[in-house]
Amino acid sequence: MPKIGILALYAEHNQEQKELIGISVALSKSRLYGFLPKAEQKKLPQMLMTDTQIGMIARAYYNDESFSVPQGSKEINMRNVFNLLAVANKSSYIDNFLYRSLNATQLV
Repeated sequence: MPKIGILALYAEHNQEQKELIGISVALSKSRLYGFLPKAEQKKLPQMLMTDTQIGMIARAYYNDESFSVPQGSKEINMRNVFNLLAVANKSSYIDNFLYRSLNATQLV
């Protein structure tokens, strides 16, 4: 890929991250995704994170020094959600890492 192409992709990704700061959500039901009936799952974006990774995200939601929910709030901005997904994805094997990284972007 030409150098300018990489810089353009980085600039686009950086802009998307800035836009995510202003969007917040309440995370509460992501652990239930695996137990939904298949018809209900098809209505939602696919979730490739494992139950262990979802647990890591839930723990970090409250305890991560950089990306946790602000104290006294129940909502977290989407940029921090993306970062929590990315941190949890680090535990993936290499054959799943890229798919889960893409999935984290799609979920957010």
